[in-house]
Amino acid sequence: LRKRYDVSASAATDLMVLELPDPENPKKKTKLWTRLAEWNAMSQFYAEIDKNLVYSTYNRQTTGIVDLPDENGRPVYQAAGLRDQIAPANRRYYNELTYKLLQEFMMDLSYSAQAWGGDTKFLALTGKMGMIEFDRAITEKFKGLGVLVVNEGRFVTGKGMELTFEGQFKTVLFPNGLELTVKEFPPYDDIVRNRVKHPVTGRPLESYRFTILNIGRKDGESNIKKVVKKGREMVMWHEAGSIDPMGVSASSINTMRSNGRDGYAVHMLSECGIMLADPTSCGELIMTLD
Repeated sequence: LRKRYDVSASAATDLMVLELPDPENPKKKTKLWTRLAEWNAMSQFYAEIDKNLVYSTYNRQTTGIVDLPDENGRPVYQAAGLRDQIAPANRRYYNELTYKLLQEFMMDLSYSAQAWGGDTKFLALTGKMGMIEFDRAITEKFKGLGVLVVNEGRFVTGKGMELTFEGQFKTVLFPNGLELTVKEFPPYDDIVRNRVKHPVTGRPLESYRFTILNIGRKDGESNIKKVVKKGREMVMWHEAGSIDPMGVSASSINTMRSNGRDGYAVHMLSECGIMLADPTSCGELIMTLD
């Protein structure tokens, strides 16, 4: 992954009216535009890396051809992201989320988990609507069982005319020790990326997706690992023109600079990926409009 941002000479020297706190050290403040450009670029780059770890698809064809050649003709390999590695047989589609559907799907995943190490603790990434659907499915199960929940401050707080109803199910323990916890995953609610809407709620259909991960360990090793090339997880360098990032202007003909830009550029590079040691014990529940 690569990113670049440019800073003009005036932006490197002019001051802002407002002071901004340094995100790395809130006690420090700056009025330099260059620091703002740096923070924005770094924030965007880290967000792009996070999305790439989830959405990236392997770009080598069965013929051996790589779809992304570099300017010099050499192939640029794009690794499979988290979703691309999940076994295709473990993608299921649903119209309405129910406790029974969750239980049966988790049972299927548990058989694969047994072969890998027997850990039956799972985490599901989902959007805001998926969180609501999960809570509704568990609540409906309670209603069907006729369970009476005694108030111990879990659902109703306050007293008299100041009562508040609260609470949301985020973890469920199924039979046979199966445990599933849901966690809100902001990219699934991105309305710019996810354009297909639910016909009733108008929310992104992707917000209803559940990406279920086996977060267990085998022989001390995690099932989910971030993989980086040594010394290449985050590489940064500058390309100086009339001025460099330290604020030093080229003051004589003897000053060596790399280009004629009235400013400078900063480049960022990262070679990283994510690995599912056992993709067969992970799965996805995807809402469909069919």
